[in-house]
Amino acid sequence: KNLNKKNNKRTKSFGYQVLGFGAGGGASGISMDYLIQAAGGGGGGGGPGSNGPCNGAGAGGAGGHRVSAGGPAPLTSCTLEIEAGTYSVTIGGAGGGGPGGGLGGKGSNGSPAYIGPACAKLIEATGGGGGDSGGANSSGDPGHSGRPGGAGGGTWAFGGPSTRGLGNVGGYSPAEGFDGKWAGPSGGGGGFVSGNSPGAPGGSGYANSTLGAGSNFGYGGTGSNYPSNSGANGPGYGSGGGGGSAAAGGGGGGGRVVVRFPAAKCVSATGGGSVATSPEYKTVTFSSSGGFTVS
Repeated sequence: KNLNKKNNKRTKSFGYQVLGFGAGGGASGISMDYLIQAAGGGGGGGGPGSNGPCNGAGAGGAGGHRVSAGGPAPLTSCTLEIEAGTYSVTIGGAGGGGPGGGLGGKGSNGSPAYIGPACAKLIEATGGGGGDSGGANSSGDPGHSGRPGGAGGGTWAFGGPSTRGLGNVGGYSPAEGFDGKWAGPSGGGGGFVSGNSPGAPGGSGYANSTLGAGSNFGYGGTGSNYPSNSGANGPGYGSGGGGGSAAAGGGGGGGRVVVRFPAAKCVSATGGGSVATSPEYKTVTFSSSGGFTVS
């Protein structure tokens, strides 16, 4: 499996991916489950532009999602084995919605989430793509398309399949997200589980009860219908922002990182991480950037 393009010391052993570069070193072969949810893209802003009363704006795509436990079977990756040591966790910010009124504006992309240093990431998910603006081509955006990302942003009311934002820009297998959607009356953002089709509803995500305490992850936002109906933001973590009508687009949802180890291991966390212990596991949940040590 291609867990990250910059993996360090990558081998396979007994069906697990073995990776190691944690500060401090130590014995290799500590099993780690993970859920990496990057931040979602912002929805496009809506406005009348010059093409009449139906210039709906596209919605933001969900942030890329990578998971080893509790995810949909075709999209679930291998458990990792890592060396004992200290690892940083980075959760980037969500994409902002595009400005509304006039010609509108595209939503911004979400930022990535990853484990390890920026120069040698252990595993990463890409931020979601921003949604397309609702204005006409004279808005200074002659390409007029949803932005690419972990899941792609949706396109505007007059867009077709070729203008959807592309998903899975990290090139991972299983994919981290789907392409955005297109006109109907504007495109919803791509999700972790679905996308790449016509229609305003956002692509699907899912609820993870194994690592995510039943929370929702990876939903795309809903496209707008100008002039009266702005689209809704997707639910849960890493969601895409809804497309704006005669208003700004919605902001994307924040990211989340969860790692889980056997209960016999010594585990601590810093920054935005908190450790929960059960008879079988020690689970570290990060709501913001931080780090963990495992031995």
